Amino acid sequence: KRSGAGSRGAGQGPGGTSGERSGAAAGGMEAFCGSPFWDPNLTVYTDNPDLTPCFQNTVLAWIPCVYLWAILPFYLVYLKRNKRGYIILSMLNRFKTFIAFGLWCVCWANLFYSFHEIVQDRTPKPVYFVTPLLVGITMLLAMLLIQYERLHGVQSSGVLIIFWFVCFICALGPLRSKIINSSAQVISHMCIWSCMRKRCTGKSQVGVGWAKPQLPCFRTKSNVGEARCEAKRKSGQANEDGKKERRCVGLGNFV
Repeated sequence: KRSGAGSRGAGQGPGGTSGERSGAAAGGMEAFCGSPFWDPNLTVYTDNPDLTPCFQNTVLAWIPCVYLWAILPFYLVYLKRNKRGYIILSMLNRFKTFIAFGLWCVCWANLFYSFHEIVQDRTPKPVYFVTPLLVGITMLLAMLLIQYERLHGVQSSGVLIIFWFVCFICALGPLRSKIINSSAQVISHMCIWSCMRKRCTGKSQVGVGWAKPQLPCFRTKSNVGEARCEAKRKSGQANEDGKKERRCVGLGNFV
């Protein structure tokens, strides 16, 4: 009996340990990013799939960096053994270097903005420090690699072409999310402004009612607009009733 109980305990032990490990990993990523790493309701079980901000700021941002850093030692050995001479600095080479330098500046600007938020008593999550730093160092490496290839007679390499292609593919997800969120916020503000501008006429209510099922962010902002419009309607009705009452009292006094 003791051996059977021990075997059952041993069988349950690894399962519980793996479950605890997965929960701890999910909690660690959530603490690292400030949001869940993966949300099936946002990505799979929806008509408008999207990726979580944590997934975008970690996996999609780190994939190109991991690729370049992993292949860099082998590629440096290849360039050192196969030197083809020297290539004069051309306009194409300057353009590629300028693009890499611009992306490097963008990464450091994001990093400095995170430090600026600390000064403003708004401490960002660690991912907003780690990801810009890692991507910025990788862009600096790519810029230096462009010049190193030129010094070894390489006009264009497959390594950097694949790197820029992977960067482009991984940037499509965050770009799509930002476009959707920004357009939703702009349309929401326009509908609320239109509702308040026209004093909740039928046309503005139709516009807000059409926008609510289309964009999820309207569920909160449109309610605020409708509450303001309802308060304005009540105040307007009260003013009209007060005017009518004053007119009746004035007419009675005249008679």
